[in-house]
Amino acid sequence: RVHRKDVEEHVNKARDILSEYLLSVRVVHEKLVF
Repeated sequence: RVHRKDVEEHVNKARDILSEYLLSVRVVHEKLVF
């Protein structure tokens, strides 16, 4: 049985990782473009 709180923590952690990844990709993209 999965606790809802654990799922929410996992989702939040994954979202933080994804946002950091997208941010770093954007920075690299801007460096390549300009």
